Amino acid sequence: MAQAELGKALRDHLEARRELLVPGAGNALAARVIESMGFKAVYLGGAGLTNNFYGIPAVGFINLNDIASHTAAVRDSIELPDR
Repeated sequence: MAQAELGKALRDHLEARRELLVPGAGNALAARVIESMGFKAVYLGGAGLTNNFYGIPAVGFINLNDIASHTAAVRDSIELPDR
């Protein structure tokens, strides 16, 4: 599904004001597991990325390039939100 369609699916879900449980993933594999369990969306945050890739607390060591790179890897590995 194209990224624009995925974004529209998420917006439609939110505009319908339906509940949405969004688990967090620290990497692409975790995101795939979340998707395989039937969740409609996945959350990716700086703390999860920092903990997972650097093995340290989230105290500002991750930079924008790292966040963009890991976010792209997650985005390319799943078809969420809401197939």
